[in-house]
Amino acid sequence: MAARTRQAAPVVAYLLLALAIIAVVNGWIVPATSPHLTVGDVVAVEGTDAASVYLTVRARGDADQIVGATSPAAGVVILHGTDDDGIMTTTDHLDIPRDGELAMHPGGTHLMLNGLLTPLVPKSVVKIRLLFRSSPPMDIEAGVVAYDQVPELFPLQSAAPR
Repeated sequence: MAARTRQAAPVVAYLLLALAIIAVVNGWIVPATSPHLTVGDVVAVEGTDAASVYLTVRARGDADQIVGATSPAAGVVILHGTDDDGIMTTTDHLDIPRDGELAMHPGGTHLMLNGLLTPLVPKSVVKIRLLFRSSPPMDIEAGVVAYDQVPELFPLQSAAPR
């Protein structure tokens, strides 16, 4: 019986460790040591050489950053932010606040798909992989909309960059 107890001790210790490093959030088991990210409101604007992509990333827990993105539809994906004067700039990361959200919109933060391999046309879908500083990569799909639909989707923002 003593041998059986010694064999079970490492299993029990492992289970206790596993319980210490995970949390249950809305029925999903997620690592407690990394942020829980969700992405929604994903839209790409039609384009022939380049296209803007807007999305919202929500963090439940620790802050994180988008540090890059890739897409099979484009030669390169550039992260665009705005400086203190509201001027669009290329940046190496986009901040996602702790227990908050990063909401991309026209005239502000967005992803720019440059060097499109084929034009993005309305009602098509483009695949994008988001790369984070702390979280694992996330594959998303953006529905492509016509440029003239942008004011309807983002009524409080200025026109989308082309």
